[in-house]
Amino acid sequence: MNVENLPCVTTSITKQAMNARKENIRVADISSELSESDLLELSLIYGIPPNYRLILPTSDVRIIDHLNADQIMVYEEDLRVGVRFPLSKEIFDFLNTYEVTLSQIEPNSLCMLIGLSILAARNGCELTMGVVNEMYDLKFREIEDHYYLSAKDGFDIFSEEGKITSMKGNWKKKFFILQHPTCFGIPTTWSFKPLFPKPQGELTLEERKCVVFLRQRGCKAINLSKLLAQKCLTYLDSRPLLPRKPPFDMASKGKLNLNKLAEQMKKNKEKELETSGRKLSHQASKAREQANIIYSGNPPLSQGNAGVVPRVPALVTNISRDIKYSQKRTRVEGSVSAHNSIDELEICPDIRKYILKQYAENATTQKVVPESQELARLCLLPTDKAFFDRMDIESIHQNVDKSLFMLLNANHAYNRHIHRLKGLLTEEEIKKNELHHKLELAHATMVEQTTRSKKNFEELNYQFQALKLQYQANIKRLQLQESLIYTFKSEITQLKNDLRHAREQEAVASNGLTDAMIAYQHKIVSELNLRHPGRDWNFIYEIFPENEHEVTESRRPRG
Repeated sequence: MNVENLPCVTTSITKQAMNARKENIRVADISSELSESDLLELSLIYGIPPNYRLILPTSDVRIIDHLNADQIMVYEEDLRVGVRFPLSKEIFDFLNTYEVTLSQIEPNSLCMLIGLSILAARNGCELTMGVVNEMYDLKFREIEDHYYLSAKDGFDIFSEEGKITSMKGNWKKKFFILQHPTCFGIPTTWSFKPLFPKPQGELTLEERKCVVFLRQRGCKAINLSKLLAQKCLTYLDSRPLLPRKPPFDMASKGKLNLNKLAEQMKKNKEKELETSGRKLSHQASKAREQANIIYSGNPPLSQGNAGVVPRVPALVTNISRDIKYSQKRTRVEGSVSAHNSIDELEICPDIRKYILKQYAENATTQKVVPESQELARLCLLPTDKAFFDRMDIESIHQNVDKSLFMLLNANHAYNRHIHRLKGLLTEEEIKKNELHHKLELAHATMVEQTTRSKKNFEELNYQFQALKLQYQANIKRLQLQESLIYTFKSEITQLKNDLRHAREQEAVASNGLTDAMIAYQHKIVSELNLRHPGRDWNFIYEIFPENEHEVTESRRPRG
């Protein structure tokens, strides 16, 4: 390790930290630098609906100021990273869950939230707050003013080079007030209380599948800016990420120059018409070339494609086919000149018939009769044979070109309608595929749940049968114990009766024995008094206990 380079490294790190602190701009110190023309530019570029009103903040208004319930602060950078109005369900739920307003979240975090919703939609899942809380934490930097999403371990799927918003604070100077007749349904002012997300409970099966799908994308494997660009070009309802400058020249500061804007839009429209005119002219030249092929009867020969007919539009090919068929009907032994008046007279009715059949009648059925009449008057070839005889081949070519040009121009609206219907059909096919995919997932989930439920039912049924057998055994054991208890009660009753009878007999026997002993004692004393008179034989009475002596004191014979 080279110790000499340490001071340089420390100095460079210190300079970078100082530059970072200089670049960091606190929102309480700055006002909006947008102008009225910038607001018009934003509404045109990002397609803000007309029921939303863009208000320019005054110089004393800050992004953290309190607003009415129908107003919120919006950064220009939020629109650039993909936020559209009305707000998507993911952003709506996110802001309401954490109880913060839109401008309080860092634009890159909003962009990451939109990117997650795109990836989840590709897998047929829905990005819920349970999925977001499983993958990210909402944190706050003390040196800055905005909250940001921090990926948990294993969920950092977006690469650094795909981040759209720069870490510099220049975007903080460009904000405006957005007003809507009804409330936005989200917090409208900044909240400075600690953020604690509402408890979401355990993840559902669909949410777990979504988390696994997003985690399998890989660490820093997805470019966020490319993902949003693809999203805007495919199926979501938001417009593509456009550059900051509008496609037309507009004053970036000061009042809007409407005259200059109108002139620029007029020039752009003229360029579009000129481009479409070139395309139609190119198609007309191809039609004329095809007509020359038919009139001469021989295709143009060129190096590498001898005998090959140039590719022309389907409309020109159909008209040319009718012309060719009419020439075949009038051709004599395969040798007919291009300037033969008989062939030219046969060309005209076929073209007229074809145009009337394919376009005039269709226009009439679609209730645009004046246009069809104008089309027939301007585009159809003349039917007067005398006038037609005086026309040369160049005039016929010009009439054909004019017919083709007017027909293509008249069908431009129908083509746009067809393209729009094709786009709607494609969207419906995408929705159909998404619904089919969801149906397959639902069917797979249902089969899995059915199998799991059947298995659980079998386990519960087995447990129920085991409990039933155990219950029956317990019932039998209880019945046996009840019979034993009844027997024991009977025996106890019998023993009680025997004991009472024995006690009665014992009491009777005890009383009889006492009386007998007293009588025998009197008899002995009487005999002794008869045999040996003059002696005191009362000591014999003392042989008995004192209590018994007291009991029998009354029974002693007197002297």
